[in-house]
Amino acid sequence: MINIINLVVYRKNNEQISSFQDKIKQYFPPVKKYTLYTDQTRDSLAYQQMKEDISDKNTIVLMDSINDLSFDSITQIHEIDWFLNQSISCIFFTYTTMLEHPENNQEHLRLLKDYVISSYQKKKVLPFNQVIRKKRIDYPEKWEDLFEKWENKEITARYFMKECGLKRGTFYHMIADYKEQTGSMKRIVTIT
Repeated sequence: MINIINLVVYRKNNEQISSFQDKIKQYFPPVKKYTLYTDQTRDSLAYQQMKEDISDKNTIVLMDSINDLSFDSITQIHEIDWFLNQSISCIFFTYTTMLEHPENNQEHLRLLKDYVISSYQKKKVLPFNQVIRKKRIDYPEKWEDLFEKWENKEITARYFMKECGLKRGTFYHMIADYKEQTGSMKRIVTIT
């Protein structure tokens, strides 16, 4: 068994957290709390924040599947490389062997990377390019007050958008960006 200093869970959304807790109890019984990062949009802002926050090589990152890294195979390969280069364990629940033998994680990641490469080797592989983000839009004056009311379910998203004069896509991008800046995409969860 490996020494777990820090357990991190990354989710594409807030749904089905209880299934994660059941698996954590089963495979990592000494762990009593973990850090949860969730993305509400396709921006992967919480994922990027998680990577910036991880500093300990005894950290284990748990995800549902390799598709949580990206649906693009080239990006998956680059993300697996990041975990390998940082010597940080990344376990996908879809691969039971990774859960049962976390001490072999670096080997599992190399095998998974080789599998992804071989699955797509006949396709023309283009060099990896970082995503270039659009310029941030300034938050409207009443943003913080409306955000707090929206978080507390006192107002609807539609009302929030109307008050700020924002389109739906812009609104949700700004929400994700604001959560990233205020740290609300990250929370500590105690296992019960």
